[in-house]
Amino acid sequence: MNLDALVANIKSLDPTRPPATSDAERDYFRFYGINFEENNDHIVHHFGHIACDRFDIVAHYFENRLAVETCFIVHGFYDHAGLYRHIIDYCLKRNFSVVIYDLPGHGLSAGTQASIDSFNDYQIVLANILVFFKDVAPRPWKAIGQSTGSAILMDFLIAGGNKILPKTVLLAPLVRPRGWLVSKLVHSVAKLFLKQIKRNYLDSSHDHKFLDFVKNKDPLQSPVLPLQWVSALRKWIPHFLASGVSQAKPLVIQGKEDTTVDWPYNLTLIQKKFPDRKTFYLKNAKHHLANETEDSLQTMFSAMDIYFDVYGG
Repeated sequence: MNLDALVANIKSLDPTRPPATSDAERDYFRFYGINFEENNDHIVHHFGHIACDRFDIVAHYFENRLAVETCFIVHGFYDHAGLYRHIIDYCLKRNFSVVIYDLPGHGLSAGTQASIDSFNDYQIVLANILVFFKDVAPRPWKAIGQSTGSAILMDFLIAGGNKILPKTVLLAPLVRPRGWLVSKLVHSVAKLFLKQIKRNYLDSSHDHKFLDFVKNKDPLQSPVLPLQWVSALRKWIPHFLASGVSQAKPLVIQGKEDTTVDWPYNLTLIQKKFPDRKTFYLKNAKHHLANETEDSLQTMFSAMDIYFDVYGG
């Protein structure tokens, strides 16, 4: 994959016209295994820039001509759309159309790499994405978030977004990371002298090929942890704690071997914020549920099927 050629070829996303896919874009799709349009005549892969307020966001719209509904996927911290082939594939096989975008500072979107001024910026981008597709993507709409993506969706639901996204799946939702008290202390000292520290690649999945790919082979990964992102998280957590109770009924899926987030604390809080949520535990799964082993993925997808089919949607 030629990253420079890819960046130079990305145009504005226009879901109303047939995509004019460049060779660099096609290589990118194949590199990450998200080239679903090549083997499925009913799928049209739109790709390009979307202006989201002051943010230049790169997004994918997998237009499924068999679809009567759409799923919006919001990825996690350090991630990007290319890492979500399993979730995209699941959605397409359910005959959803799919929208997935790179968060600011992630993947191919503009911004300081892996950083954000405020978590509210994530809400600005999500709102703009939804407006962009309001007359394009078939309804009803659903959403799936991973970790930070789940935090973004929870904020949206609490603000009344459940009317727009009535069915939402929260994978390993972030409120606070594991070891948060120590992390806050380290951050308070480090930010006085540094703007970033070396990234610690976490053991976040039983899929060791995925972990190796992220650490050694993915050109869109950040090698550092910007302390500004931690500052933004520190400001967001009290905001979330002070937020109200939501009538939304999300499905929360949590791996019991997750050592990335403080999931016992997080799920206790989420239970209070979303009293009508459904919760499903994956016994042998870690944090990155979008990239776990095949057994865990199939168990997770079965739980999602039940949620989408039995509980409406």
